[in-house]
Order: sequence, then C-alpha cells, then structure tokens
Amino acid sequence: MFAFELRFKRPQTIVQVGAHSGNDALIAACREHGHRLYMFEPNPRRVAELRQKAAGSSTVFVIPQAVSVAEGRAKFHIANHDDCSSLRSFAEDVNQTWVHEWHPYKSFEMVEEVEVDVVRLDAFMKSREIAAIDFLLVDAQGEDLRVVESLGERARDVKKIQMEINIHAPLYQESFGMNDALSQMSALGFDLHASWKQSLNREVNAVFRNRRFYPNAVLNKLSAFTEQHSVSAYQGWQKLPRVLAVTRMMLGRKLMGRKSQAA
Repeated sequence: MFAFELRFKRPQTIVQVGAHSGNDALIAACREHGHRLYMFEPNPRRVAELRQKAAGSSTVFVIPQAVSVAEGRAKFHIANHDDCSSLRSFAEDVNQTWVHEWHPYKSFEMVEEVEVDVVRLDAFMKSREIAAIDFLLVDAQGEDLRVVESLGERARDVKKIQMEINIHAPLYQESFGMNDALSQMSALGFDLHASWKQSLNREVNAVFRNRRFYPNAVLNKLSAFTEQHSVSAYQGWQKLPRVLAVTRMMLGRKLMGRKSQAA
C-alpha cells in the first residue's frame, strides 16, 4: 500500500531496518521513481537475496548490518523461522506462550549465531549525509525501540516511524510493550498515527508521526482516521485467505465431532 503511494510523491528517503527478504513492491517503486531506500539486514543469507533484488539500481542500497544503541560487534541469533532472527534471544517460555494451533510456526528456536556489525542510525545518517528521513520502517524483532533510540538527537529529522510492538507475553528477552513505546515516542515528539494487529493479535504495527513535520492537530486527526481505515481494509483483505482457511478447519472439526456423536 505504501509502495503504491510512492509513485505520486517527490523523491523520498526511506530506511528499512530488518528488511529480511525485502518488500518487492517497495524496491520496485524506489527503483522506478527515484526514491532512496536503505535496507538494513544482518542475516548473510538474506543479504545475498536483497543484493540480487537491488542489482542495477542507483537508489536502492543493502546495508549488511544490525542497528541498535551500542555500536560494534554483536551476536545475531538466527531462528528456525529466520524472519524471527534477532539480536535478542527468545524468551525462555516462548514455546508455551506463543505456539498456537492456528499459527503456522510450531516452535521458536535459535539455531545459529553469527557475528555482525552493529551501527547507530545517527552515525549512519551522518556518514551518508542524510539530512532527513521521510519514513523509517523498523521490524527488528524485539529491538525496534532500541533502533529508534539509536537516532539520538537525529530523531527530530525523521518524519514517520513504523515499528512492531509486542502486546502479548514476551517473544524475546528484554522485550518492550505498548506503554513503553507510547511513552518513549511521545518524549521524542511523535504521536501515534495508525496501527494494526498481526500474529493472532499478539503484535501491533504502529505508525508514529513527528509533530515537527505534522503540527496541525485537526489535519492530523483527519489523516489518521483516513489512513487507519484504509490500512485496516487492506490488512483485512491480505488476511482473508488465512481467516478462511482457519474457519474451514474449525467447521471441519465441528462436523467430525457431530458425526462421531451420531455414530
């Protein structure tokens, strides 16, 4: 949805932390319309995939590093489902609190460790001479708020930030929750703009907007209302196949139970 909007906007600067295998629509939009996209991904296997997708583009960049508050080297934990890989370890009781019969992931384990470079975003912005970031997309698996912290004073130069927030039992050690995110983002000058749930309503993707760039409260409310309903409709459409599949499974169980009782 965001990628579609880019065709109508002036050149943007977008930073994606935790790009994983990349958003093909976003990469294509940036390639075609001249937006600058910096994709951070520390998993070496995914880095190779991202570089193939970015090949030939002068505005799409792959950064094979992790992002957090402390620069240097760190252990990056590769999960059995590698979109869950993180600088954090899984919570000790994750397989009791997160495994669910309707969720496709039946276990959460870290299966490998790799040493990776870790950079702060304020240092990265300085090194690339980035004056402002139009949209910071963070999916750093438990590290999202620390990624934002790494902006330091440069948080004032970021217009919008999207992050993933846990609202269930912790998936990772040293996790943060919604109250932590709301408090810290407000202190940085950001207001919650739109949000939508995922992972069986255990996580929230939240978009925050910088009051420095969006000072009009009335326009902000109108924009938030419009975007919230648009995103909700889009996410509902995206989830529809999964919802229908689960519904069929539940109906099938009920029918089998009735047949068993009748027999």
